[in-house]
Amino acid sequence: MKLLLAFVPFITFALLEHRVGTHAALVAATAVSALLVIRDRFILHASPKTLEVGSLILFGALAFATRFAEFSPSLLSVRLLVDAGLLAIVLGSIFAGRPFTLQYAMERVSPEVAARPAFRRTAERIAWAWAGALMVIVLADVAMMDVAAFTPTVGTEVVVAALTSASRRFTIDPEEAVRVIAELCANAEARALLSGDERRFSERLSSSVPAILLALTERT
Repeated sequence: MKLLLAFVPFITFALLEHRVGTHAALVAATAVSALLVIRDRFILHASPKTLEVGSLILFGALAFATRFAEFSPSLLSVRLLVDAGLLAIVLGSIFAGRPFTLQYAMERVSPEVAARPAFRRTAERIAWAWAGALMVIVLADVAMMDVAAFTPTVGTEVVVAALTSASRRFTIDPEEAVRVIAELCANAEARALLSGDERRFSERLSSSVPAILLALTERT
């Protein structure tokens, strides 16, 4: 949910760009981005998120630039800049070795689970999925600018399909999944033996299901 919340500034811009104009929509998106950063820093006392800080800088810079008459790009051009900027933030986080999805995922699991290599690989895989979806969206923006047959309606359908594909659940490889499940079950049995847990194996396994799911999958 927090990850989806981070995309609210982009949704705000998309909803307002046709209604109030490009500059006003960018200002509104900047304000929403600032609220998210303030919320994390001063209310939740959480570390700043790459996506949220990047969104604030992106929308703030574009909102400032569009105040000047010398910089008057078309609506489609601004949309391309916004989507390309978001793609750059996502790719930058991946190439920096800290996928933006990892920051959100680590807040939902224990340090033990977050330290697992499979957990980090899953977060990186989800980040790449978002990057792939954003690449499709950027190409759709370019097509809407240069290809007459690629109407805004078609472009919107492509954008929706790309975002839907990115929001699906992703799993690690089957071999890795077997290894993770076996390791989690072995650790659970060791803890049960040391603590004198007398529950049946099936009951202990049921209580381990959330940890197994978190280790194997992550929903954006």
